[in-house]
Amino acid sequence: MQSPTVISIVSIIIPGLGLWLIGKRRHAGIAAMLVFGSIFVFLFSPWEMLTSLSCNIAILLWAMQSMYAGYEARLAQAVKSGDIQQAKEGALITPPPSDLSRFEKEAFKAKEIVRQQLEIGEYLLDAIPAFQMSVFEGAGSYRLYYIGIYKINLLL
Repeated sequence: MQSPTVISIVSIIIPGLGLWLIGKRRHAGIAAMLVFGSIFVFLFSPWEMLTSLSCNIAILLWAMQSMYAGYEARLAQAVKSGDIQQAKEGALITPPPSDLSRFEKEAFKAKEIVRQQLEIGEYLLDAIPAFQMSVFEGAGSYRLYYIGIYKINLLL
């Protein structure tokens, strides 16, 4: 496992390579395609405004994919070292009662999912769903997390 610093530096040198090295092949391809696509538009666009815009976008995407690769490498390193626990494999979730509204059903589902992650003797106070969107995972894609509050801690 490479260090997050090495992964970030490799991603600065060649866009997407750091993500490729940590096993995020799809993210690596999308990152490289976005950066090189912006550079292509910069080099071959006949309009000055589009050239300027694509140059700025290419620089921004190049930096963002490097930071994202470092973040993913740091996360993988923390899971491997045991600082962050992986989610437990849960049993089937109890279906919500049919008389609840759509938002109450989402809250019920969030509590059930988080409750499965707790250890024996821990009690859940509340749970909410949270979304994370990423440019490198493709348009319209997002990750759904559940944040649980128990005792004095948070559980993601």
